Amino acid sequence: MKNRISQIAGLLVILIVIILLLGWQFNLSLLKSGFLGMTATMKVNTALCFLWAGVCLILLSRPRPSQLHYRLSQGLAGTIIFIGLLTLSEYLFSWDLKIDQLLFPDIVSLQTHYAGRMAINTAFNFVLMGVALFLLGRNRPWNIGLAQICSSVAALISLLALLGHLFHVHALEQLLIPSTSQAINSILDFFLLHIGILWLRPQEGLMQVLTSPLVGGVILRRLLPWAIIFPIALNWLTFQGQKLGWYNAEFGYSLRSIILVFTFSILLWITARFLNQIDHQRQQAEVQLKKINQTLESLVAERTESLEKSQARFAGILEIANDAIISVDSTQHITLFNQGAEKIFGYKVEEILGQPLSLLLPEQFRNTHSQHIQKFAQSLGKARRMGERGEIWGRRRDGTEFLAEASISRLEIGDETLFTVILRDISDRKDIETALRNSEEQFRHGFQYASIGMGILSLDGHWLKVNADLCQ
Repeated sequence: MKNRISQIAGLLVILIVIILLLGWQFNLSLLKSGFLGMTATMKVNTALCFLWAGVCLILLSRPRPSQLHYRLSQGLAGTIIFIGLLTLSEYLFSWDLKIDQLLFPDIVSLQTHYAGRMAINTAFNFVLMGVALFLLGRNRPWNIGLAQICSSVAALISLLALLGHLFHVHALEQLLIPSTSQAINSILDFFLLHIGILWLRPQEGLMQVLTSPLVGGVILRRLLPWAIIFPIALNWLTFQGQKLGWYNAEFGYSLRSIILVFTFSILLWITARFLNQIDHQRQQAEVQLKKINQTLESLVAERTESLEKSQARFAGILEIANDAIISVDSTQHITLFNQGAEKIFGYKVEEILGQPLSLLLPEQFRNTHSQHIQKFAQSLGKARRMGERGEIWGRRRDGTEFLAEASISRLEIGDETLFTVILRDISDRKDIETALRNSEEQFRHGFQYASIGMGILSLDGHWLKVNADLCQ
């Protein structure tokens, strides 16, 4: 949409040029001046400069201009600057470079002091507009603001010429120097070029404030049309009433003053009301935000309390558990060591945290155990029982070794991996199992090889087991 505005402005500039050239070709005064009753005409070299400027604007407004487009636009902008400087030198040094009537002849008149030559303010505007287009063609950020300033100065000069036409002040039409007057269609083309240049980069330079979504940008967009159009329209209407004899100059001044005071008072009131509405909306938003913050704080407090309770329960379970619960990081250094682990291994928490897990293993199992953990870290499983390939042995602080059964689990938190081992000392159980097996073996041997016959009966009188001597 933004580039579309610049493209439309460039096309309208070219359209006005085509109409002008048709006027010169068929000698139609209306097409050359642009409006009925206007004697000042756009000159042919002026039309050519506008044609190049329109093409340049269209090239720069393409969605993705190529390097060729930038070079072509710079070449056209340079040509516009060159023509403008040549015309200014003709006025400055009072010479004729024979560039004013190359295509169509012209005559000297009240509005045209030099046949075929563009107005001095038109030539100066072309230098400014050419510089603006040239800077935009270089596609550098710091050029944007300077290009918009040059374009705005040219638009201001054309505005002076427009006021000269509206109020019949020839000095304003000719930039205070007797020369060709700037025609109405030339003024319109300069305004279109100015709009196209501003909307090429609407988020940068001077346009950054105008297009801003903030309050300043909104107010500027509301008031700027009134500040430009309304005073000109008001003065022109009162000037026409004075020309028609409806009232004298004094009454006209008074009428303009009253209308200006009334209109700008209304504008100020509307602006103040608009600011109040924005302030009211901001206050409502702050109240809503405060409520949301309170709700969030309440939720955070509840979640924090719940987390603290959960942590307390977890810590309590760790403390009362008889099994050893040990956590290690990815480097296999101990990060958690509960009370059960203290009882089994004989180490205190403060002296074991940060130590390698291998400290709790017999030396002959350390390398193998480390490799098993690394393989488990690369596997898909999250938990498994340890000791599937053999017995698990632990080493106490005093150097004694014991049999254990254990399971290991893996927890990934972000980029960190934690391993947790739950271990139980089964050395006493193994001793009891060994004693039981020995007792059973002794009973079996004594029963089998007893010197007397022995047998075992069930409660219903059936023989369950007999030895060899009983059978004999």
